[in-house]
Amino acid sequence: MRKNKILLKSAAAMLSLMMMGSMMPGMNVKAMTEDEAREYCNKKGMEFDSLDAAGNAVCIKKETVEVPSNPEPDTPIYGNIFKLYPGYDTPTINAGESKVIEFPIVYATKKTATSYEQAQITLPDGLYFYEANDIQSFDVKTQKDDKRFEGKVAILKASISASSDAKSGTVTVPIKITYKYSGNSNPITETVNAYIKINGTDSNPANRLKITNYSFDRQNIKAGEAFNLTVELNNPSNGAVKNVNVNIGNLTTETIMMNNAIDTMYLPELPANSTKTLTFPMIASKNIDKNSQMLELSVTADGIDSPLTSKIFAFISKSADGSEAALNGKPKIVIDSYDYGGTAVTGGQPFDLSMVFRNTSSNITIENLKMTIQSVADEKTGGAFTPTSSSNSFFVKSIAPNGSIGQSINLMPKADADPKSYGLEIRFEFEYVIKGELQEGSSTEQISIPLKQSDRFEVGEVDMWGPIYVGMESQINVSYVNKGKSTINNLEISVEGENMTAMESRSYVGNVESGNSDYYSVNITANQEGPVKGKIKFSYEDANGQTVVVEKEFSSDAISMNFEPDPGMDIPEPTQPEGMPMWGKILIGVVVVGGIAAVAYVVIKKKKAKSKLQEAESYDDFPEDGE
Repeated sequence: MRKNKILLKSAAAMLSLMMMGSMMPGMNVKAMTEDEAREYCNKKGMEFDSLDAAGNAVCIKKETVEVPSNPEPDTPIYGNIFKLYPGYDTPTINAGESKVIEFPIVYATKKTATSYEQAQITLPDGLYFYEANDIQSFDVKTQKDDKRFEGKVAILKASISASSDAKSGTVTVPIKITYKYSGNSNPITETVNAYIKINGTDSNPANRLKITNYSFDRQNIKAGEAFNLTVELNNPSNGAVKNVNVNIGNLTTETIMMNNAIDTMYLPELPANSTKTLTFPMIASKNIDKNSQMLELSVTADGIDSPLTSKIFAFISKSADGSEAALNGKPKIVIDSYDYGGTAVTGGQPFDLSMVFRNTSSNITIENLKMTIQSVADEKTGGAFTPTSSSNSFFVKSIAPNGSIGQSINLMPKADADPKSYGLEIRFEFEYVIKGELQEGSSTEQISIPLKQSDRFEVGEVDMWGPIYVGMESQINVSYVNKGKSTINNLEISVEGENMTAMESRSYVGNVESGNSDYYSVNITANQEGPVKGKIKFSYEDANGQTVVVEKEFSSDAISMNFEPDPGMDIPEPTQPEGMPMWGKILIGVVVVGGIAAVAYVVIKKKKAKSKLQEAESYDDFPEDGE
């Protein structure tokens, strides 16, 4: 919008100043300062814009935006209220990698007052949450300034993992934001599209590097004690990965540091289909103040756009000196690891969830532990998982200091749940003894499990229209439908066979959304007489990134187009017959008999008509009543 600029000094003001200058020779008119100009513009009910070369203030008319006190729900005033920060760099993630990805959200309009801001992040196929933070609350107005951005920015942080077989490409990540205007109870929803670049297994074999395991050389690491960290790095691809650097991060002198060694190991090459074990000598600080310490493992190599990262958790006993403060610390239970059998579970198919729980205390035994597993409800479901053949609660008699236990439960995912990540909450209630007194404790942990729906892509029977003639095109049709709840990706249809050719033997369809259907039509030509056999192939990627092929066979017989020649309408030359042919005699006989029958029919009809007429006349001869 063009702003109307008005010069500070009106003609009258300018004339007055000029008169003062003429009346007082040698007196210079001093230009106004910026503060004076701002004050002047404010008195005029306008906004200060700038000072011109002569020191005059340039004011602009104030632009106001009227915000209705009670706008209609689902109807933003000026389109979207929120947007991604301009110039925001698209984040990247490698196949098989887990990392925290940030989405900076700002206001798209200058004067909007909102409250109750909540964002729901939806991930496409191939990505899932490894922590349940797909729904978050935020407030742009109250955010602290971030040096990376200008102005108020709300940073949405999502803990995202990419499946090990994720394909390369940039995917859309819809962020549904729900908010209210101040003083209005009607929620409004809008969607901001963010993007993530996936470096998949198909882009470079080096991107298939995996951190398969890590471990410590002892179960109980004490403050001030040296220990070794072992890391296993795997290259499952068919090509060697060169110039591999493995780095341990988040090291400090107050927590954990390297023990006479550097924090990075270099491998000139990691051969194809091989695993390398690396050992890092470390030492825990004597002054460590937290039992649980997190280290960051980072791997780089030629061909990898961004580092492959993983988090390592070390449990350090703070009671190396037997101090009373350490001995009196309350124990805590954490989930050391959990496994559900793959990258995602399938709706309607039970699975085993295995978890390992650890007592982080170095000197206190946890007793009479009760664990309760409960599915976390979302906006659509009351929870996606239910136990199949057992209770959702378990009892454990005790867990020793720094000890761990394993527990499994069989769960059934909802068959009609939307494909996404769902949370499970594990609540712990336990007892412990400090200074001879029995204490009670409780804590809660939460994990996230991605759910997919079973593949229900169905292909109908092949329809062939009419007979197949050699050298002529014949049409083949086949229908397909995606009855599943997940989108199938990169659908490609092809036809092949014997004694036949097709003008377009391959067709790329792309993605087929849930509930969508269509048909495939192709014309084939038989090469020669005889059997024609073929099959139509449907190749696509399911929700888990696996390639699926569905085949439909067809067969028919090809025939030649051999027709008898048309005799035409030629009339033969008349010839003098030597005698009446048999067919002529028969024809004459038929005509004669037909004529006799026709004459007889006419005579009989006339006689009947005459008889009826005579009867009618005889009725007229009877005397009428009264004669």
